[in-house]
Amino acid sequence: MTYCKWCGMESKDDMRCEWCGRPFPTQVGEQATTAVSQQTTAMPPQQSPAPPYQGGNQDRTIIAPLANAPKPDGEEPPHPNYMSGKAQATTAMPSATADPRARVAHVTAAYGDSDSTPSLLPFWWRLERYLGVLLPLLGIAIFVAHQFPDVWLVPFLLLLFPSGMLMASFRAVGYYDDEFLDTGVLLAASAVVGPVYGTALYVLIALVKQEVNRSMLALVASYMVFLLAVGGAAGGAEEIINYMLMPRFALDPISWLIQIFPLTLLFGGWMCASFTRPLNE
Repeated sequence: MTYCKWCGMESKDDMRCEWCGRPFPTQVGEQATTAVSQQTTAMPPQQSPAPPYQGGNQDRTIIAPLANAPKPDGEEPPHPNYMSGKAQATTAMPSATADPRARVAHVTAAYGDSDSTPSLLPFWWRLERYLGVLLPLLGIAIFVAHQFPDVWLVPFLLLLFPSGMLMASFRAVGYYDDEFLDTGVLLAASAVVGPVYGTALYVLIALVKQEVNRSMLALVASYMVFLLAVGGAAGGAEEIINYMLMPRFALDPISWLIQIFPLTLLFGGWMCASFTRPLNE
């Protein structure tokens, strides 16, 4: 006899209740129903995934949009390959607590050129920028020398240091790379025979060595141009030319200092421009 769980009566038929007519569940089906109910009871409620943290101190991941994402009316879905070059999808950036150089290297490798050395502008562009800053200063020096001829050396000397710094900062010439030998040879020769013949002597030595410092020669050429321009504005262009071309040999230290002091100011600005040099050069 089977006990009916619907009506509570006992039935002689094992398949169907003879009182209420409802079928009895089989043993296998009853076990399966019991197992499913137990699993449902034991399973914890599902939680929706937490949204990604948008703070600035967490690692970031660049995710490309899905190609099959639903699109609004009248708009095309973004192309799956819209990220070109080295900025590919799922490119993880180092955390903010990491070495700053690692973050710079990551950005350079992902979005920039693989070569860490920055590319230079064409020479004429760099020279144009240098002249754009220097020519107003030269104009002021010429004006002061023309109005006050007796003190023309003051604006001339004040022009040399910023000229050397600007010429290297705008990359019209190369940076000063510990070139003590070249600068020492040129200054020593200029102290004895003057800047013009000292430069000629340095060129001869450089040709023998087969190594010429063109940046230093450009600085000396700018020095001579400034001397002619400012000295000529003071009314003594002929005297300046005779002074530059006259061969002379200075043997006392005072004469040496007088002859190399302008070049020392020019080279000093050139050396100080190295503080503005990028670290990856």
